[in-house]
Amino acid sequence: MCMTSKIEHGKVTIPLHRPSLKERLFFFSSGVIVSIPLAAFFEGLASFPALSIPQPYANILFFAILAPIIEEFGKAYPLFYRHGETEKSVMTLGYLVGLGFGIIEFLEYVLFYGVQSFPSDCLAFSFIQRARQ
Repeated sequence: MCMTSKIEHGKVTIPLHRPSLKERLFFFSSGVIVSIPLAAFFEGLASFPALSIPQPYANILFFAILAPIIEEFGKAYPLFYRHGETEKSVMTLGYLVGLGFGIIEFLEYVLFYGVQSFPSDCLAFSFIQRARQ
């Protein structure tokens, strides 16, 4: 479907459209694809030996300050070229990018770093265990 803009009375009108399944899959996969290089970049940058600051401060600088800013920009970047979208469709596409990013980030933490998804000392987990007894 070709979308053409109209010029009437000196104003440009861009027709609205709903994102197709292909567009939705593109935005989900862009969240998946963006997460891997960003995580690898910050992991390598924080342990870069040429930094003249101590390691704990480098970790705080990269993981608590710079990483969130750049990761959020990376998630929002695919939405910058969109035009003629309703607020609902932009929110849906943004949700799909974030979902793709979040799934890969979760898998990275669980598979590579060995973080338990439900630690035994978690309050909710211990509450469920007590309820079963």
